[in-house]
Amino acid sequence: MPKIGGVELTRQIKLALPGTEVLGFTGTESEELVHQLFSAGALGCVLKSDASTQLIPAIKTVCQQKPDLGNSVSEIVIDGYLHGSGSPSHPSKSKLSPREREVLKLVAEGKSNKEAAAALGTSMKTVETQRATIMRKLGFTTFSELMRYAARNHIVPP
Repeated sequence: MPKIGGVELTRQIKLALPGTEVLGFTGTESEELVHQLFSAGALGCVLKSDASTQLIPAIKTVCQQKPDLGNSVSEIVIDGYLHGSGSPSHPSKSKLSPREREVLKLVAEGKSNKEAAAALGTSMKTVETQRATIMRKLGFTTFSELMRYAARNHIVPP
């Protein structure tokens, strides 16, 4: 939606018509977006990629004033919870310092520790330490988990 995002539209709908239930419908696989939608008052969320099988059942569930996440959105939320990314009021990116977010972005873009260090004007050892800290803070044990997180949360394009 070019003029207003789904989160803001959800807020406006809930303010103007508090009894109206909202089902988010998005093409974005982002834990943060899901948290924002629910914080704004949505009762459910379905990914566009799941529309053919999950949209109609989700609409029916939300019309009954029951929450519905759809399979993929449930997986995103559970994955975030299991990896320590926090609750809706504490999204995982807020755990990272601005510098750690910079390091994560560079590493997720495929930069080596040496290249990231050069880009940031720091030592390779500092980048290695920051990368280990990022993994610990987010609760990840593998690099692939970190890359999936970066893509899902739009730190880098999927």
